[in-house]
Amino acid sequence: LLVYGQVDFDPIHAINVEVFTVFPENVTFNQAPTAITLDNREVTENALADVVGTLTVDDPNTDDAQIKR
Repeated sequence: LLVYGQVDFDPIHAINVEVFTVFPENVTFNQAPTAITLDNREVTENALADVVGTLTVDDPNTDDAQIKR
């Protein structure tokens, strides 16, 4: 997870992150990944273009690759 702007906690103290899946056309469906985790839950105030953390997933389809943006 990467922050492209400045993180400012003055007006708020928490930011919700929503993760969703988009399937391209003509894709066969399989089991969705599970246990999606973010390895860090804190961000330094005024951090600018900083890496917040890394998303990891457990995928029952072991031959699948995950792309996280």
